[in-house]
Amino acid sequence: MQITSAHWAVIAMAFVVGCHSADELGRTESALRPDVGVRPDAPPEEVSAGCASGEKRCRGGCVDVQTDEGNCGACGVRCATGQTCSAGLCCAAGLVNCGGACADTTQDEGNCGTCGTQCPSGGACQSSTCSCPGSETVCNGACVDFSSDSNNCGSCGTACPAFASCSSSTCQCDSELAECSGLCVDTAFDDENCGSCGNRCPTGATCDVGSCDCGTQTLCNEQCVDTSSDPNNCGFCGNQCSTGTTCVSGSCAT
Repeated sequence: MQITSAHWAVIAMAFVVGCHSADELGRTESALRPDVGVRPDAPPEEVSAGCASGEKRCRGGCVDVQTDEGNCGACGVRCATGQTCSAGLCCAAGLVNCGGACADTTQDEGNCGTCGTQCPSGGACQSSTCSCPGSETVCNGACVDFSSDSNNCGSCGTACPAFASCSSSTCQCDSELAECSGLCVDTAFDDENCGSCGNRCPTGATCDVGSCDCGTQTLCNEQCVDTSSDPNNCGFCGNQCSTGTTCVSGSCAT
């Protein structure tokens, strides 16, 4: 059979297409095949599967990133020589992580003894304890003087009553007032403490200059009575009218 020029053209085209496809296939396989002897980079941090609660898997091992000095806070974060890992933060020896900053809780007034413990104004942190200057004492977050503070007299939280002040750690009532059951009262005019503590005026009476005053009535046996008509106190206290008589104008009458 005689091969014409048309046949030669078809054969040449098939050869070119075949070479091009083989070249593309070679490049694809080369891109997919890893280089011999080259190890892919390992991720610094992997999933925490298989690790205890609170731990992370860092380069094949389980670590606590809150305390691990080679993986402090995250995998691969290494603390410098002399530092420790405190709650995920590299701090110098003796310091701890308080809110993202390294603090010395033995003398830090904002983190005294423990993170967040604030010493009162004017106070200082010494040996992990807040202290106050002079004779003052820490009380409810403030420096107070128990010897003269009316809200903390003698001890923390002991408040003096109204009309009293703190002197020598003792609540003392203002002049001319008496202390009765923890209150400062004027016994000259106090109906509950008339003349002395606990002396209560009866119903209808008021305290006047230390004595219970029944007004138009008379005080008899701790009661205000009308001696003009009271058969048990007719005319005067204790005068009791006999059976069958009544008290009229202060006299027993039949």
